[in-house]
Amino acid sequence: MNAHTRRLALALGFFLQGFAPSPTAWAQESTATRAPSPSTPRPAYERLVAFEGTWRRIGEPPERTVVDTCAWLAEGRRHLVCRQRAERPAGASEQMAVYSYRGGDSTYTLTVFLSGGQVWRYAGRPDGSRWTFYLQGNRPDAPPPRLRQIIVALGDTLRFIEEASEDGTTWRLSDPSEDYRSLRVERRPR
Repeated sequence: MNAHTRRLALALGFFLQGFAPSPTAWAQESTATRAPSPSTPRPAYERLVAFEGTWRRIGEPPERTVVDTCAWLAEGRRHLVCRQRAERPAGASEQMAVYSYRGGDSTYTLTVFLSGGQVWRYAGRPDGSRWTFYLQGNRPDAPPPRLRQIIVALGDTLRFIEEASEDGTTWRLSDPSEDYRSLRVERRPR
């Protein structure tokens, strides 16, 4: 760096320093506008506790087991991560789901990662113990298929229903296997 460049950098530094807040002002501003810690419970996120724990699907043939384990993402209570493992005679498969809350429009989100590589995104809201999530489009050039996931959370029982619609008003079960119940077999420690 030559002498002229050094003088220019020094002058620019002094010039910018006049516009920059002092370190004390930065500290005051960051504490005043700091969001609550992710580990601080907030009511909208705490509604997701209905899904927390280890769940075993009931009514399955004896040779098939499906277990979901749902726990908060480490270091915070903002995303509930569920891992599902299904075991059948033909082999095992896994999938993952992430429940969260979008404060901007007071919507809950559900993102499902299937073992085949697909990613399904849903958005919805609870109405009492009944949660309804509607499939969101993954492609900007095509409307999403009309699918919804309904989850009824009653104590230690979850009922899952997947429905499809041609017109968005009349809904039918998408497949007989998409109406099932799971029982909580283990609560997650707090």
